[in-house]
Amino acid sequence: MKKHLIIATFAALALIATACGKENGAATNESADERATSASYQYEAMEAGVAVSLSDINPEIMQFVETHFPQTSIFNCHQTQYYYKVKLDDGTKLRFTHSFDWVDVDCEHSTIYTFVPASLVPEQITAYVTANFPTNQIEQIEKENFGWEIELDNDRDIKFDHDFNVINNGGGTPSWLPTSLK
Repeated sequence: MKKHLIIATFAALALIATACGKENGAATNESADERATSASYQYEAMEAGVAVSLSDINPEIMQFVETHFPQTSIFNCHQTQYYYKVKLDDGTKLRFTHSFDWVDVDCEHSTIYTFVPASLVPEQITAYVTANFPTNQIEQIEKENFGWEIELDNDRDIKFDHDFNVINNGGGTPSWLPTSLK
């Protein structure tokens, strides 16, 4: 009987210790969750950037909008660590470097400009799209480290190198891959 009492006592102590450990673990997890949420919020805030008042937007950005998007105007502008992010009244999104060179034009959600203005698309890209996707338009164009990337209104992404050679035609297999490996 004494033996059963000792075993029961140790079992009870083990249960209490386990329960306390779980409570401490939960507190630790909550702290980790709070830290993750805080870090996520800080990242999102950094990614969103600091608002730039309309009166302080660089004249080069203003001229770009007036030239290529004359039917709309700037809704807001944010400066991030690497870019200026500009949203137009019609939903068009633009991104500029800190040197005020454009790097991304996204007309996918525009209420006025359903495709990227031709004045922004290099003629080699226009010729490729016209020849290979004659019924589609370019909704987004982005200057990348490797060259250019466009998105058509059929959700096809096409990548070009700096010499405007197609390096991925959006068909799932890079165009430069030898036929035997496709």
